[in-house]
Amino acid sequence: MDRLKADIKAHERLTQEYNQIIIPRLQQSDEFLNRMCRRSGEVDQNAQAELDKQMKILEKTLKERFLKSAYLKVFSDSLIKSREP
Repeated sequence: MDRLKADIKAHERLTQEYNQIIIPRLQQSDEFLNRMCRRSGEVDQNAQAELDKQMKILEKTLKERFLKSAYLKVFSDSLIKSREP
């Protein structure tokens, strides 16, 4: 019976310790993880916005170079034809 009472007291002590120490730390950890997830989401949004911006610039540059290349091809073809006898 004494052993049972000692086990109950040990259990109550550990439960109290858990409630006073572990649960608040878990809550702090959860709050920290929530903040980090929000920040990560903000970083992801910023990175996606920057990627979209860079892709638009790249697309514009490629279109300009393609048009310039096509123009130069047409111009060089017409120049070659004009010099043929």
